[in-house]
Amino acid sequence: FEKRFEVAQFVLQQPEILLEKSLDGKANWVFDVPEKPAASKAGGDSAADVARAYGFKLGEFLINKGKVSYIDHATGAKETLEDINVAVTMPDISSEAQVDGTVTWRGKKVQIVFHAEKPASLIGGEPTPGGLSVKAPDISFDFNGSLASKGVLASGDMTAEVKSLPALVSWISGSVVADMPYQSLSFKSKAKLSSGQVALTGSTLTLDDLTLTGDVTLDLSGAKPAV
Repeated sequence: FEKRFEVAQFVLQQPEILLEKSLDGKANWVFDVPEKPAASKAGGDSAADVARAYGFKLGEFLINKGKVSYIDHATGAKETLEDINVAVTMPDISSEAQVDGTVTWRGKKVQIVFHAEKPASLIGGEPTPGGLSVKAPDISFDFNGSLASKGVLASGDMTAEVKSLPALVSWISGSVVADMPYQSLSFKSKAKLSSGQVALTGSTLTLDDLTLTGDVTLDLSGAKPAV
């Protein structure tokens, strides 16, 4: 008897998700789950081990024209992600996984591409080559290097470019910003992200004709971030 679990294609057509916070701050996506007894060190396989054992294969996972709405009834804050289209391909747990998607936020389309060369390593906490790319009309971000689910979460080369700072700030803030001291921005650096810390080395920041270089470490482990 051969253990095998294969999904040729799984499609969510026009799904709509509503995320709400009540007046007392309780979120509808947080559930009260009874605590599980501590697992013994010898027992229990990892998710990656189980997927390998059962020959898990995922041909294609698709989300077409999805929508996610967020409402905070205490503050009145509202956000909507529309036209969510996502394609996930992962032939099996040991083959490269890729996520390619687009979403519209505040009237502008954002493209997101993620890939991990060895999903089994990522799930198991071991590093694997991978990357992330985010592109929108006013900004682009790229990361390529090593990814992990614990320890050093990401390590590699990072670049970012903003063609129009006033347009980007206007889009994110929701308020029109007519002018700023600097109009454009570009940034490149070696980046290392671990729990509670971001380290940027060999960094170059360009604001219009002004160029700054150096190293920066951001400590997020305390009550307040420290540089």
